[in-house]
Amino acid sequence: MSHHTLPPVVRSNGNGCLPRVSAQGLLLAVCLTLSSNGVRGAEEDAGGFGSAVPAAVAQPVVAPASKAVERLLGEVFDASAVTGPKQPAVVQKLLAQLKREAGDDARLDYVTGVAQLRQGQFKQAGSHFESSIRRSTDNDWPAWQGLIWGHLADRQYAAGLARLDEYAQLIAGAAPVDDASAAQRDAAQWLGEVLEGLEQTIEARQKKDRELLEQQSERLDSLLSDELFDALEAGREAVRERARALDWKLDTARGKKTEQEEQSRRKRADRIADRLKDAGSARDENERTSDEWKKWLDKTLPEIDRQLGKLEKDYSQLEQRARSLLESNAAINSQLNMMQQFPGAGNQGGGQSAQAFAAEAQRAQAAMQLQYKQYVNQVDYNLTLGKLSQTAQQGLAVQKLRAQSLQRYQKATGEIARQDEKLNDWESRLTVHQKKLASQPSRLQAKKPVKPVPKSFKMLVSLDFEAEQNRILAQFGLKPSSLKQTEPPG
Repeated sequence: MSHHTLPPVVRSNGNGCLPRVSAQGLLLAVCLTLSSNGVRGAEEDAGGFGSAVPAAVAQPVVAPASKAVERLLGEVFDASAVTGPKQPAVVQKLLAQLKREAGDDARLDYVTGVAQLRQGQFKQAGSHFESSIRRSTDNDWPAWQGLIWGHLADRQYAAGLARLDEYAQLIAGAAPVDDASAAQRDAAQWLGEVLEGLEQTIEARQKKDRELLEQQSERLDSLLSDELFDALEAGREAVRERARALDWKLDTARGKKTEQEEQSRRKRADRIADRLKDAGSARDENERTSDEWKKWLDKTLPEIDRQLGKLEKDYSQLEQRARSLLESNAAINSQLNMMQQFPGAGNQGGGQSAQAFAAEAQRAQAAMQLQYKQYVNQVDYNLTLGKLSQTAQQGLAVQKLRAQSLQRYQKATGEIARQDEKLNDWESRLTVHQKKLASQPSRLQAKKPVKPVPKSFKMLVSLDFEAEQNRILAQFGLKPSSLKQTEPPG
């Protein structure tokens, strides 16, 4: 993957973000959507940074499921996306048909959990995620995240944090601490998002719940390796930025909030400084022999290169995230355009029945949800672009430290050390992203005051159900779902 190119900054002028809607309209749409009892999935479907659950292990190639199973999976996905008092029974009927067709398949536990979670049936979903974890031959990380998220979205904080602790131990022990996998890093970042989402939304008066949260946060600080701790802190910061972008005031009235954020930043900086402290030291240079200088270089360069390698991983993940956000917005844009091409009964003229009015209202609410999700994607894309620039800046600083170490060695010994040409990309990367940041659109603001979007854990830490659908299809040997290019009902 090339590290030198990235799609342009998402703008609000029709290239994938917020077509033909104002900032005020967006925020008002969010408020209307969340205030509706019939659109419970609005919070859950707003795709957030890092919301997709990482696969813990590579899935083996499996034979495609039968046409009947494929059809029923699609019907379950479609039905679970619709809300209403009678909809859980519809979903349950389809799940029963799917089970009869597929037999006693352990994968159906996860399918059922995801469908029920989307319907807001948290307790029922939890039991199926538990079953999926028990029956899985590998570490079923997606089921763990669904289980934890369901508890916390249902405000069952003690149960959710207890499961989160088990999950964190599973992540920490999945591989050697010095070589964390991408899946581990993604999972650790998700843990950071969860912790910060709770920090932002558990009220100060909920003393018992806040004590549990603080204890869990302290435990994770000591449990995770340096690399996973860095990923966790990145997740925390992503949620803070998301809250700011949504115009939520950070709760500094708790007294410790601002101090905790600063302590987290200092802790992360101190860890990096400790790992590299010998690299910048100039002590006793005049007293070192040639052999001592050689040992110093052999000790210093691997540590610096290890840090550069981690930054390479960070950069690659951020670049992939940016592309994913743009693809998601392009898909949403296609859906919005299709809604405009087929406006439904509300714009057909003539008399309207109560059923037609209801259908048009449901269509409008669906459009609001898509527009809000697109707005969140834009915010996350711009934040990701900023993180790419920061990562390139850090890489350039560590790269310069490497060059300085080689210069010190060469000056002291007269020997020329071999340079690594692959480490010279950071300066060009930084230049590219600084230019893109300069053209980044400013944060959208409403022209008139509107009702603030209510704080919610589900709003800050959401699950990407479209990503879950594609993961499930892959588990059944089927291709990811694509947008249906058919006329919407109505």
